[in-house]
Amino acid sequence: MLNNLVGAGWGASTLALGGIASWNDVPSIFVGWLIGNLIVTIAIAPLLLRYITPFIQKARLDVRKYRV
Repeated sequence: MLNNLVGAGWGASTLALGGIASWNDVPSIFVGWLIGNLIVTIAIAPLLLRYITPFIQKARLDVRKYRV
């Protein structure tokens, strides 16, 4: 989840530094960006992993006998 905060902060501040957005708009841009990142992290990524993993295993692209 830290990557979502960093990404939203980076994106919003980059827009302001580039002159595309004013610094007054950065907080609302940050919140919008963060919500978008969280939606992908919580909803879309698990679904993709669920449906893509069998194809990865079938193609033998996964790491077998991996130990933590």
